[in-house]
Amino acid sequence: MFVGIAEFDLQGRWLRLNDGLCAMLRCQADELQSLTLQDITDPEHWPADRRALELLEAGEISRYRSEKRLLCKDGSSIWVDAQVVGVRDQDNGLRHWALAAQDISDRKRLEEALQRRNDRLVQFASLLGHDLRSVLNVMALHAQLAKASLGDGSTRVQGSLDTIVTTAHQAATFMTQLQEYAASLTHHADLDRVSLQRVVAQVLALLEPRIQALAAHIEVGELPGVMSKEAILSQVLLSVVRHSLEQNAAADPRIEIAAVGSATRRGNVGLVVRDNGAGISKEQQARVDTALLRGERTSAHGEMGLGLAFCREHIEDIGGSMWLESAPGHGTQFVVLLPGG
Repeated sequence: MFVGIAEFDLQGRWLRLNDGLCAMLRCQADELQSLTLQDITDPEHWPADRRALELLEAGEISRYRSEKRLLCKDGSSIWVDAQVVGVRDQDNGLRHWALAAQDISDRKRLEEALQRRNDRLVQFASLLGHDLRSVLNVMALHAQLAKASLGDGSTRVQGSLDTIVTTAHQAATFMTQLQEYAASLTHHADLDRVSLQRVVAQVLALLEPRIQALAAHIEVGELPGVMSKEAILSQVLLSVVRHSLEQNAAADPRIEIAAVGSATRRGNVGLVVRDNGAGISKEQQARVDTALLRGERTSAHGEMGLGLAFCREHIEDIGGSMWLESAPGHGTQFVVLLPGG
């Protein structure tokens, strides 16, 4: 793997370069002398490079590092991990730039191959979820028709048909969640500034019928903005709050949603969802990372939806972290740590 080292002036013209850079770009040193850094940088990456060089020249940063494509003499391109620093004189005036670049084309090809495979798996999961959901809905419909045709027939058979309908609807719901999870895997764009207050309000509005049915009391504190993806954050909060509702067997179910500062990661926001329910045993918590968190089901709704494992994966994808704190008889507290906005 080649390592290219070079120096270039403030206009981007080469002052010195090593054989490694020439080998990477498949040309001789004298052939590079007539070119500038912009000439060999993929046009897609040059605006970011130019901005970083401006910040370097202004002294706002001391160096910058980026992964980008460089253009070779033969018309091909290579991916490099490049680092540029400003070389200054005794009076702190900028003299020229120094560049160190490492060829990472093999790694990028592997990443692109893995991404293509992931895209195919996502597409398969989405199609599978759609098809299985259709089958399950048909199954539930025919079970309902069979029950109606029985009239006042066997109570045992009617009970079995009710079980089929309920189970089919639960499985269809899971298939919907699988589709939503698969779709979310394709959305990893840059983070946006998201209002936690708005997202929580939207989630509670969706759950309002269930909140009223359970006579649950929801207390929401002042929530700041965070850096996240609203679709991901909404799905995670929907799963967490739904779980707190369904697993809360208290006579007076209460859920508190609040924000706390992070003592360990400065600038981050900790979102806490705390309930006064039965709590989760250590054994159940141990299964969280490998399975959907189902707990002791007390109703047909006693499931967490996407599951804490999926939720945690989403939050980690956007640079945050997530965990739960719980003990039997002491309720459950979910903590979601997010980049501050």
